[in-house]
Amino acid sequence: MSSSSLESRSVRPASRKTETVGAFEDHDRSLPAPSPTKTVSAGFGHVLAATRTPMIAAALAAAALASQAAHAAPVFQGLGHLPGGDHSYATAISADGSTVVGYVRSGGGEQAFVWTSPNLMTVPPNGVVGSQVYLTDVSADGSRIVGYENIAARQNQATEWRYDLGQWTAIPHSQMDYFYAVSDNGKYIASYIIDDGDSMGYRWVNDSYVSLEVSHTRSYDISSDGNVIVGSVLESNTNKAFRWTESHGMAFLGDLPGGFFFSSARGVSGNGEVVVGYSYSENGAEAFRWTEAGGMEGLGDLEGGSFMSHANSVTYDGSMIVGHSAGEHGSTPIVWTAETGMRALEDILTVDYGLDLNGWVLNTAIDITPDGQAIVGRGRNPDGQWEAW
Repeated sequence: MSSSSLESRSVRPASRKTETVGAFEDHDRSLPAPSPTKTVSAGFGHVLAATRTPMIAAALAAAALASQAAHAAPVFQGLGHLPGGDHSYATAISADGSTVVGYVRSGGGEQAFVWTSPNLMTVPPNGVVGSQVYLTDVSADGSRIVGYENIAARQNQATEWRYDLGQWTAIPHSQMDYFYAVSDNGKYIASYIIDDGDSMGYRWVNDSYVSLEVSHTRSYDISSDGNVIVGSVLESNTNKAFRWTESHGMAFLGDLPGGFFFSSARGVSGNGEVVVGYSYSENGAEAFRWTEAGGMEGLGDLEGGSFMSHANSVTYDGSMIVGHSAGEHGSTPIVWTAETGMRALEDILTVDYGLDLNGWVLNTAIDITPDGQAIVGRGRNPDGQWEAW
């Protein structure tokens, strides 16, 4: 990418911290709330790969960003709504780019959706009982979908769809159960359970919970092979980002310098080596990238508005990160690479690729495929409605 293309929107400097070491944040990784105040990568976030047809939901042209090798034209596509719904939220995209999951909000509550290329949004196969259903992740080929269902006040049960069984399975266990992320092969699930006010992180293996053995934990993402889990631990009334491995157990990742102590790991690269999330630096809430060699590094934010950035997802090799930052007009999706730093996705789409967003105002980038060829997120469509893209 030419250096001139990076000048479309300026970025404030990042915070750095290499040492390791409030209350839990909202468990929904599709941050921020709809008001603007909160995995080998060839390219850039949810973009179209050269080998992929223009069917991908986020259609960003990510691969072209880093590799310059994409031949298919980049595409931006809204995913629509289910009948009766006027707000749709994407939460995850499969590694092969064929399946997007999320939920649609209407007057009657939330209804899960599954979107498959090229342009089909449906209720999940065989349906899901209840109107408060949240799908949180999908395996690499779309064959296993996980999430949770709100079945009563302060009572959730984890749920999963397996195509080999052709059915949804509810996993009743305790007061509040969450399936949050699934490994690429569908064999392992990052989960947590809240019981009597305390939370415990687990890895779901062979149809049973295996504890991470540290209380007050919430698991938010899992590596491609299922051997690394990341999330947050609530300790002394603040969050501490953690990385858990099957071989070494749990390690805390520290936080950025300045501000109050807080860090939350929201995503992990497919190879398990790079962790992303956000912490509070001297500037405010700031996206971070962590590696074992370099520790936690702040990624800065976009100029304009208050200082704020969050990292939500990362490619397989950790080279490309997506999330959101506070821009001149509120929250806006961002893409970060070491070569380009943090950039607004809208600039990449409109300036670099010449796409016309036709009145869309993008809000956040939620997930990216392992190869960086497609991104999903949400924004306001030309009619002013919240819609997944």
